[in-house]
Amino acid sequence: MIVKDYTFSLDRIVLTIIIFFSIIPDVGLKFSTMGFYWTAYRLSMFLCFFLILFYRNGDIYIPKSTFTGKWTIFMMVWLVYGLIFMVISKYSDFHSGLLELLSIFNGLLLFIILGNITIKTEDIDYIEKLIYFLLCVNIVIALLEIILGIHLPTSAFNDIKSSMYHYTSARFATGFMYNMNDFSAMITCLSPVLLNRNLGKKRIVTLGLIFIINHINDANICNLSILLFGLFYCLLLQNTSSRHSDVKRILIIIVIVAGIGMVTAMGMGVISNNTGMMGKVFNQINNYSNGNGSLHSRVSIYREAILAFLKSGALGIGPSGFSNYAIRNSIKADLVNPHSLFLEIATQYGLLLFSFFIYMIGKLFVSAYHSYNSVATEEKKEYFLMIIAFILIYCIASFAPSAFLGYSYQWLVIALMCLKLDDFNKYWRFGQ
Repeated sequence: MIVKDYTFSLDRIVLTIIIFFSIIPDVGLKFSTMGFYWTAYRLSMFLCFFLILFYRNGDIYIPKSTFTGKWTIFMMVWLVYGLIFMVISKYSDFHSGLLELLSIFNGLLLFIILGNITIKTEDIDYIEKLIYFLLCVNIVIALLEIILGIHLPTSAFNDIKSSMYHYTSARFATGFMYNMNDFSAMITCLSPVLLNRNLGKKRIVTLGLIFIINHINDANICNLSILLFGLFYCLLLQNTSSRHSDVKRILIIIVIVAGIGMVTAMGMGVISNNTGMMGKVFNQINNYSNGNGSLHSRVSIYREAILAFLKSGALGIGPSGFSNYAIRNSIKADLVNPHSLFLEIATQYGLLLFSFFIYMIGKLFVSAYHSYNSVATEEKKEYFLMIIAFILIYCIASFAPSAFLGYSYQWLVIALMCLKLDDFNKYWRFGQ
């Protein structure tokens, strides 16, 4: 079959559009159709899909042997599964359920688009640099928010229906997201792109700013995910380079532990005023024992999500059905969302789809870890190190926001991991 050749400019235009709007989905372009809002992200995904469809003469294919293709098939199954359960579930309403499935459909379009354009190593490097640029844009906006206390229209601080609208202090960072946890989860999930060796020493400054912003936003789960990856790398990953000998690895661990100790010490100085890192930790423990506070709320909602999962016979309560379940069953929790990507999938889509999701994520990790230990050169090891970082940080940071399935950047994170593994299998393997 003869297919029109792609031009370099078309590939880059499509990549730029879907990456930009995956990270910054709402830039003020929004209109309503039958009660549904069409953001710039949703419109751009459809536009890029039809561009690809046109230049391939209507011939869309799924490369089943690649990670990108396997995720495309999985997303198709997920979408069909969700549509069926939305119809039969007594907790899924048409509007909210369709919105969640639309997010999954947009993720499907992303995998189809990337699977139907020619992606080479230099394209992946371009993707990573563009993500880094957009990450820096968000960090600059976040710092301005913290300093000035002024937020974008998308922020909950500008929503009169939100409790954050009445905060005495607005010196937190929300960026283009709705609240602080959402924003911190995003910049944290994108942070592994800093492992791109072409970014140089500015990576350290950027990571430091992410840590500071997360601390101000009280997003300790996000900072914990980065620290745990650092410890995982130091303790478990093997590297043939003399720079990463056992002695130096131990020194790295000492530096990390010392850094945590310094931050803890700074917190201890103001523990009597219940501020600082240690003050917050003791506050959370004390509030939990008294039956209140965010830690107590999270534990309560996790318990209710597991009960909802069991009551459904492990079949799920349907797309975006947890809020209705919480209201109808008068659950004893202050929150109405599982606050965990994994519980969100398990509770709403059931054991079968949840198991497949875990398998797909696990397959990416195992493949990246095996390839890391198989390749000989340091450059290729760093290639897989980024994939491992993305997976570990993604899995932990996804506990920070209230809901995760609706965020566009999460599909980009998974897609980038797939592209890097496919790129290695296609271009690097035989040259190692």
